[in-house]
Amino acid sequence: LSQRLKFANITLSDKATITVLKQGNSWMLTDNQKVYLIVKESDKINVYANELNNYTISGFLNNDIEVFQISDSNAISKFKDLVIKEYKLNQEDKKRIRDIIQYNSKETDKFSVIRIPDNAYSVIFEDDDVQNFQYIAVTSSSILKPDRIEVNSPSNLRDVTNRADYIIISHPIFLESAKKLANWRSELAGGGFITKVIDVTDIYDEFNYGMVSPHAIKDFLKYAYNNWQQPAPSYVLIFADGTYDFLGIDKKVYKEAPELIGFIPSFYIKTTFGQTAVDHWYSTIDGNDGFPDIYLGRIPVGTPEEADIVVSKIIANESGRVNGEWRKQIISIADDETHAPGDEIFQEGLEEVWAKHTPVGYDTTKIYLKEIIKWFNQNPDQKRIPAEIAEEMIIDEFAKGAVIAQYAGHGGRHVWTHEIIFSITDIEKMKETKIYPFLLVLSCYNGYFDLPGEICMAEGMLRANKKGVVAMLSATRLTYGHGNVVLNNLLFDGIFKDKLLRIGQVTAISKTRLLKQEGLVWLTQMFEYTLFGDPASKLNIADYEANITAKSASVSSGGKLETLSTPFVKAIGGQPANISGTINTSITYPNGKKENKTINVSNGIFPATSFDIPKNIPNGSAELKLYGEIGSEYAIGGMKFMIGQPIFTNISHEITNNKAQVYVKVDDDINSGKMKSVTMEWTSNVGIKSFQMVFDQSKNVYVLQNSIDLSNQTFDTSYK
Repeated sequence: LSQRLKFANITLSDKATITVLKQGNSWMLTDNQKVYLIVKESDKINVYANELNNYTISGFLNNDIEVFQISDSNAISKFKDLVIKEYKLNQEDKKRIRDIIQYNSKETDKFSVIRIPDNAYSVIFEDDDVQNFQYIAVTSSSILKPDRIEVNSPSNLRDVTNRADYIIISHPIFLESAKKLANWRSELAGGGFITKVIDVTDIYDEFNYGMVSPHAIKDFLKYAYNNWQQPAPSYVLIFADGTYDFLGIDKKVYKEAPELIGFIPSFYIKTTFGQTAVDHWYSTIDGNDGFPDIYLGRIPVGTPEEADIVVSKIIANESGRVNGEWRKQIISIADDETHAPGDEIFQEGLEEVWAKHTPVGYDTTKIYLKEIIKWFNQNPDQKRIPAEIAEEMIIDEFAKGAVIAQYAGHGGRHVWTHEIIFSITDIEKMKETKIYPFLLVLSCYNGYFDLPGEICMAEGMLRANKKGVVAMLSATRLTYGHGNVVLNNLLFDGIFKDKLLRIGQVTAISKTRLLKQEGLVWLTQMFEYTLFGDPASKLNIADYEANITAKSASVSSGGKLETLSTPFVKAIGGQPANISGTINTSITYPNGKKENKTINVSNGIFPATSFDIPKNIPNGSAELKLYGEIGSEYAIGGMKFMIGQPIFTNISHEITNNKAQVYVKVDDDINSGKMKSVTMEWTSNVGIKSFQMVFDQSKNVYVLQNSIDLSNQTFDTSYK
């Protein structure tokens, strides 16, 4: 204001007391006679009052001047019969106008020539009303004009008779693709949902007076969740890209306002790394706990053609599914970085999810940069560098297909690892396929979808035509390794143990479980993780499973593994599977050697089978896997066993009269009662204690010699 007043020549009556007010972008001067004067635009230079209710305003560079009266209640009136006069500008006026134009034009070169006309215009008007009015005088060039005027089609989102459990909130330019996806979801094969496609402009109209705002979207979701007919909305898809420059300030990137060309805003929270886009916020509509209440995803596309590509991939992945060994395949990719504390967790975390959270019947292809570098150093004649070898392996494995792919390590918006083993430009090198995995990126920035003018890895992999992924879970900003590992373990448990096969459901539930298990310290990181894709997309895990058991899960080299007759069950629901056909079996020994053979399955029963163990097999962990196509469906199974070493096959406990007893079943290739020792470690509020266990021959298990008294245990207790 001081700059503007410095250039402006303001003259009022001698008795006036001047007060300066600010309203929005307008600066106002008011005197004790209730006369309001506005200093806002560069062409309002001289403002003076000759007498009460008679005003002259000079300094306009054009003669198309309009004057408006605004009351306290914001009623607007336009003056008629204005007196407009032309006058000659003196040098002082010209200098003042030049200074104001240069001040308001931030991008004007200070050496550029600013031409000021010789003449200007003033306007004279009268107002007989002595009420408290505000007056605004402007030329037509200073009046803001709407970018466009569109016909509004009335919507009925507040109608409580509405009903949908699957909602797509789409930008208008993607409505056709959104309707195509909704039609698929309404079919039985697509999930049998009650669907509704909503133009986001209708949400703005009904919930925010037509103004674009993430709060309008969340207000709508809350309203629908609490007021629409059952079933309440469960799956919500945002069908549009996002940007943090939602006002379109950068005109080099956005020739038009982003809201007009295909964008729906995200919500932003302040983190230690700055403002962060968090679509997760939209899903927290019941209470203030930060836990997701709906299953949310976003398809961030830029054109209708890209929208159609993504929808076609989603539908093809379910309706046109190709059967084959890819349905038991998982791709695991790990960074080798160890320069910072905790970096070793990348490969270790993927090893943990493979060993403890992945069913035996699934195969994991490991692309570990650390192991590739080790191999490279042992093969000095190799002409390709490790990053190139890893890139080729990644491209080849995606071409073969997998149910799930996962990357753990350092990352940026466009790359994996500092060595760049895979980047957004490598997507073009990927081979066309009909098989698209669900990709978990346990890293930073791969989901930075809101950077103006650029696409991130998640957008590139999702938009890729006949290649890439069907969906991707990744963070919009920085993350930490421990939280990533825990989330990954919970995701695998949700998929393979709880059979949460719709990716939005398993994502939301896994986030909630992590927050309850690890605490709200991870809330920000869980907010950052964004699902790029349709939350109702379904994973193509095997249709049937068999949990194989054996007479003994510990055998000797040169002995036999004797499995028991085991039924196949449906992966979803666990009902008996009346299937018949040929199943492949594969045993992997501790030294990496494999043996394969086929077994006939009849009426859903895998028969009791004896497998000869070769002599001279080293001691260690081994696996038996079953897999095979049964028509258009797929079956897996298996078990882990030991060569020459004992293995725990069952651990349980019971509490009686506030005392705990623990039972451990041990299989050993010599004799289960001949173990040297079995030790249990007990952790409680009184510390960590170790207890030797004894063999109970009557039950064929090891037990505690004395039960543990729980009366003094005041916190959660664990044992191993």
